[in-house]
Amino acid sequence: MNLASGKNMPFLDDRDFIGFEQRGNAKPSLQCPEYMDATVIAGDQNVDESQTAQMKLAAALSPS
Repeated sequence: MNLASGKNMPFLDDRDFIGFEQRGNAKPSLQCPEYMDATVIAGDQNVDESQTAQMKLAAALSPS
């Protein structure tokens, strides 16, 4: 199977194929350390899904 070109994938014979590759070198950086910190804290404190979502949203909206 050749994922780079989509060849040898019979299910693509009648479908479009779009491939994306994340390079991680966007400038300015799109990383959000506050979001990652909220994710780690939520996991460490074993908070429920709703609270985790609220923590991540607050982190994403916080000015850097």
